[in-house]
Amino acid sequence: MSFSYVISDGIKTVPNIAGIGYTEDKSSSRFGPGVQIGYTIHFNIQGRGYFNGHLVEEGEGFFVYNGQHTYHYPDERDPWKLLWITLTDESAISIMQMYNSDSETQIFRCRDITAAREVAGEIKGMEFVAIDSLRLLELFLRLHVSCTGGQPLIKNKPSSSLYLDYAVKYLEDNIHLPVSVEHLTSAIGVSQPYLYRIFMSEFGVSPKQYIMNKKLELSKKMLRTSEISISVIASSVGYEDSLAFSRMFARKMGMSPTAYRKASMKKQQDF
Repeated sequence: MSFSYVISDGIKTVPNIAGIGYTEDKSSSRFGPGVQIGYTIHFNIQGRGYFNGHLVEEGEGFFVYNGQHTYHYPDERDPWKLLWITLTDESAISIMQMYNSDSETQIFRCRDITAAREVAGEIKGMEFVAIDSLRLLELFLRLHVSCTGGQPLIKNKPSSSLYLDYAVKYLEDNIHLPVSVEHLTSAIGVSQPYLYRIFMSEFGVSPKQYIMNKKLELSKKMLRTSEISISVIASSVGYEDSLAFSRMFARKMGMSPTAYRKASMKKQQDF
């Protein structure tokens, strides 16, 4: 496969990300001369190449603006491995200004190229695979933080709100797994103290309590509306041990899952 490319599927995010691509192939890492469609941020994660006649070293990157006439190509002796992300809305312009690129060449130095290498490894082998738009946003946030030190993506819209969007979506998609705060911080790419602050600010509870509340809400709904066994419900909210689930439930609700189900059924019958 000459290149990998994942495209957005799901809700529109800000910034709106069309896709993320990666190639180690000399032919597919070459473009132009031609006109670029969309706003594209390129990351050179290894080797060397040229953008509009200017050398781009490993750990550097370059921007291409929508409608810009441009060309880029790999060095013949030490060809680059190139990761790029395409944004479709004009918020990309203000985002690009955060990278402190050279005003003439549009080339910037990434503070830490590690995140770009990790993202490349995650999408390698995927060719035009559609993934959730919030997952794409999370990948871009990791790239953005590593290169800029975490400046807000959008003016008057703090990065914390974008992290919260992804965190909530991640929990919804993985509620059936034993998700911990450590899993969440690793998936999003932020520290535990930072995650704690933004959850407390938005929801008034810690990330750990938020996870617990969501699992409790779902298990209560399943107990009220189905005859599914306690063990299956426990598994559905990420507990391999149904006894551990029952202890958690009783601690939070003041009664066992079985007692809660019976009380709920009686209440429904009374109505």
